[in-house]
Amino acid sequence: MKLFCCYFACVMTLCGAACAQTTHPDRRQRSCRTFVQEFYDWYVPKASADRPPGDTTKNSWEVALKHRRPAFTPELYRALREDADAQDKVEEYSVGIDFDPFLYTQNPEDHYVIEHVTVSGQKCRVEVHGVKSGTSNEVPTPVAELTLSNGQWRFANFRYGKNELSDDEDLLSTLKSLKRDRQKK
Repeated sequence: MKLFCCYFACVMTLCGAACAQTTHPDRRQRSCRTFVQEFYDWYVPKASADRPPGDTTKNSWEVALKHRRPAFTPELYRALREDADAQDKVEEYSVGIDFDPFLYTQNPEDHYVIEHVTVSGQKCRVEVHGVKSGTSNEVPTPVAELTLSNGQWRFANFRYGKNELSDDEDLLSTLKSLKRDRQKK
């Protein structure tokens, strides 16, 4: 009887582990989707609104850095902070990104929705679609890339797709290129 109980306990443990592994990616996908949608639901009204008196940020996206710092990987946060700091030193012209890096536009849509979420290991890719007048854009703007760190999703990069300068423009590469350009001057 002891042998049977031991065998039964082992089988149940293995079954439980197997069941947990099959649902785990689904939970990660849902948690990633929820994290990104909650961020955009919080962020878009701030990106669209006029800044209150006394707010010294030049860019609406700096509000996200200030109030949602843990939402970004250290590398992305640092690159965005450097870009904002460099722009703060110059009044006459732009030395940094001249668009909203989370929306890839200067003019936000009414709101943004998540269309597709892909999870692979500890990484997640999320298609973010702008919605204007009740119609969702066919092309995602942008595709957010996230990593799972200590049980929390963090934005690691934003991909913008093909344009006249790149086959796959992304935020980190753009920030690195702008930094190199500033160092040349």
